[in-house]
Amino acid sequence: FYADRRFQKAGTDDLQRVFEAESGRPLGRFFERWIYETGIPRVRFSWRSSPGAVTVSFVQTGRDVYDLPVTVTIVHTDGRSRDIVVQVTDTHVEQTIPVDAPVREIQVNRDSAAIAEFSDS
Repeated sequence: FYADRRFQKAGTDDLQRVFEAESGRPLGRFFERWIYETGIPRVRFSWRSSPGAVTVSFVQTGRDVYDLPVTVTIVHTDGRSRDIVVQVTDTHVEQTIPVDAPVREIQVNRDSAAIAEFSDS
């Protein structure tokens, strides 16, 4: 982008076109929510455990749907933990994650990487 637009006027639309060309994905909703608007996502989070798996659920409660990668930290009863990134890209997203030991707790956005308001459901 820099080499192509150096010493020329460039706008947000130009940047969006370059990002879309490089990623091969439409980014209209991303730019609409994160660049042009001022709100942040509001997300309810819940989880349930079953033998060999944990299912995490995210519900976006605001009027707009955001594309939001959220780090989910699985903490096992033996003290081990691991991070999984869940792509929250719809009003309701549910993902089942295999586990190899009992789960003590699930933490959401422990790394504070997702800009959102999270609440337990």
